[in-house]
Amino acid sequence: MSQDAESLVLIDEKGQIIDGERLLALFALLGLRSTKNGIIAVPVTSPSVIDRIAHECQGKVIRTKTDGRSLMHTAQLGEKKILFAGQNGAFIFPSFHPVFDGMFAFAKLLEMMAHQKTKLSEVLQHIPPFHVAETTIDCAWQRKGRVMRRMIEESRDRPVEMIDGVKAYFDGGWVLLNPDPSEPILHLYVEGQSEAQAQELLGEYTQKVLQMVNGEVAEDGGGEKKTARRERRRSNRPGQVSQVTEDGAAVPYERSFHFWAPGRYLGIRAESFKDFVNTLHYIDEESLEYHFERGDFSNWIEYELRNSALADKIRKIHDKNPRGEQLRAELLKAVR
Repeated sequence: MSQDAESLVLIDEKGQIIDGERLLALFALLGLRSTKNGIIAVPVTSPSVIDRIAHECQGKVIRTKTDGRSLMHTAQLGEKKILFAGQNGAFIFPSFHPVFDGMFAFAKLLEMMAHQKTKLSEVLQHIPPFHVAETTIDCAWQRKGRVMRRMIEESRDRPVEMIDGVKAYFDGGWVLLNPDPSEPILHLYVEGQSEAQAQELLGEYTQKVLQMVNGEVAEDGGGEKKTARRERRRSNRPGQVSQVTEDGAAVPYERSFHFWAPGRYLGIRAESFKDFVNTLHYIDEESLEYHFERGDFSNWIEYELRNSALADKIRKIHDKNPRGEQLRAELLKAVR
């Protein structure tokens, strides 16, 4: 346990150390096996193996920003639907309370292992390999905006998500560039199908970002002004400006969908259709009914996302007069 008992590291019966993303994958596998149609929340930096596990277990993954506050906020809003939220060995089980709690996470681990009659080493064997690497790059505050715009332009021919920073997808991998909110640095994360591919992507994009930071043209190579530091590796071993995908295309802040309950703002907004669908999975029934009865969902989809056909489909749900979980099911059926 960490000193504050918020996070933990496991050692299985064979002496293998289980921490970081590997520990997150283990909790995802155990948790989604034990809960039908379970939902978990993880940061946008977590490896794609989490999505593969969820797909195989018929579960759902909600991606959040990288800070702990976003995970806590999402877990709190989805306390009746989200099984857990986790990152870096720390887990929130919102049905208990919406904060990181290593002791409770360990108790839940023992419970899930007992119900499934399994050992940690056996669970690890069912986690596919993944290869993630990261580094940080010095960047003056006044240059961060320019670099992020350049990253969007650089990724214009690839599927992109902008949940937190700019995340561009490749065949079998992705690259994420995320500006630090409190220091003059940029965080660069990559995932590849192998350790070699991950390191190749990391090296390639480190050079590209350095060129953006230093204002150099691509041909220069940027070799004289390298400022990347603190490289780390994490592996498991035994749209229109940016041509983003349709469901990931971001809209401006003022056109985002802001979720309310009667008389209070819930502090969460959908900046893309994918964000919107993800939030429908876990947002409180009170908020669903509030927006549905006002026609907010259909209006936003028609006027902000320019999808009249889907807006009409959602309006027809009114004829069924659904409430609560039935309303959630009807909305998810329509947007699928």
